[in-house]
Amino acid sequence: EKTNVKLVEQKEKLAESKARLEYLHSQKEEMFAIAIHDIKNPASAIKGYIELLNSYELNANEQQEIMESLVASSDDIVKLSQQMCVIIAKAIPEPKLKFVEYSIEQIIESVYNQNTSYAKAKKVKLYNKSSIDLPKVKIDPEKIEEALDNLVNNAIKYAPPETIVEIKSYVKEGAKRMVVVEVKDNGYGLSEDDLKKSFQKGAVLSNKPTGLEQSSGLGLWIVKRIIEEHNGKVWVESKLSVGSTFAFELPIE
Repeated sequence: EKTNVKLVEQKEKLAESKARLEYLHSQKEEMFAIAIHDIKNPASAIKGYIELLNSYELNANEQQEIMESLVASSDDIVKLSQQMCVIIAKAIPEPKLKFVEYSIEQIIESVYNQNTSYAKAKKVKLYNKSSIDLPKVKIDPEKIEEALDNLVNNAIKYAPPETIVEIKSYVKEGAKRMVVVEVKDNGYGLSEDDLKKSFQKGAVLSNKPTGLEQSSGLGLWIVKRIIEEHNGKVWVESKLSVGSTFAFELPIE
């Protein structure tokens, strides 16, 4: 009888494992389809630019413009390839997060420094207006940096020239104290429909990147996943023609 019980338990575990693998496989296929679709555009652009170089006699300025476009399209493919690596990692059961007491200010400073050149290239003013006296929080620093970098990079990607992107942080008092981090822009803003699907996996929003960059539709979904893994919350507030604020909060223990 004990043997039969063990066999039943083993069969149930095998069934659960099979269901989990089937689910991961379906998720992986869906995410690969999105990423491959996004890679087609810069790849086609590179092909077109090379054909231009081969087919026409171009002056130095025209050649320089095409070379710059080639570099930009190549950069897009590199970024999307990196995102595909993230996708593969996300399709595998997550390892346990490495929680440590860490400074949010340090993460904000790092993300700010990483994105200053990108902002400058797009003629966007990036400011770090975060509090310099935040309590440490128990987080996986690499994951939270990834989440914040996605938000800041995304804000710059969709920002029109001569606009502003600000990173802010503060402590929200209440039944449970929280550290809040905001990424605010004064760009185009989001429609009601876009607001509803902002954090959905693979969501295609109405606004387009202002520098012809590519988007996988996965960045905000990844942010949501990371923050929720930290028992936090993520949200967006936006108004058309005014701008958007993407924010998340993390508990202070």
